[in-house]
Amino acid sequence: MKKIVGLIFLLSLSSAINLRSAQAQEIGACCSPVGLCMEMTEEECLAGGRTWMGPGTACLGDNNGNEVDDACEELPGACCFESGDCLDINFPECDAAGGLWLGPSAVCLGDNNDNGKDDACEDSFGACCLPEGACEIETPDNCAAQGGNFLGVGIECLGDNNGNDIDDACEEGIGACCASNGFCYEATQEECEGAGRTWIGLWTTCLGDINENGIDDACEEGQNVPALDEWGMLIFALLLIGFGTIAVLRRKRTVSNKTA
Repeated sequence: MKKIVGLIFLLSLSSAINLRSAQAQEIGACCSPVGLCMEMTEEECLAGGRTWMGPGTACLGDNNGNEVDDACEELPGACCFESGDCLDINFPECDAAGGLWLGPSAVCLGDNNDNGKDDACEDSFGACCLPEGACEIETPDNCAAQGGNFLGVGIECLGDNNGNDIDDACEEGIGACCASNGFCYEATQEECEGAGRTWIGLWTTCLGDINENGIDDACEEGQNVPALDEWGMLIFALLLIGFGTIAVLRRKRTVSNKTA
């Protein structure tokens, strides 16, 4: 009987050792602090100071373009909001809340310099000037996606204090400026309108004469409608032509009468 019990014990111990050995060799996704992913054993992963996602897990690739493997997005990281607040949550939670996720290695730091923003978030947001002149606080990527111009991290919108429908932070921006002959160059609104030309809008650009009609394509809309000063020149030219024609006709009549 003792031999049978001993044999059962030895078999159980052997099975436990084999099971533990198999688990130790099992592969899973291993996430680095910056969100890179490799598949390896738990022992190998933890030895490198990384986070093992569990047995049987796999790296998924960066399908959403946020530079973090999708398998690693479930790890918590600093999530920054426009207000400057910060929460340590995973990417799906941060994205759903409209925040900017800094990655699995990032942590909220608190507002140690008392500027109203978590220190981890100070290098994330800035003023974004949109084509119509409005200004929003955005990340560089979100600004570019809206066709805006990112003025820089930490720069604030100022509001339209002079009532010209352009945020004061964006007023020095350039845009396409059209001359009456269809020529286009890029200048600030003040420079363009000060020269008596038509400013197309903030951050617009000259497009070139792609259709070869002698007018920059950015300037074609409304190009056939002369400005007020151009009407004066046109009327003056017509008057000159009219008076010239009358003078020629009178001279011809005088010559004809003398000949007769």
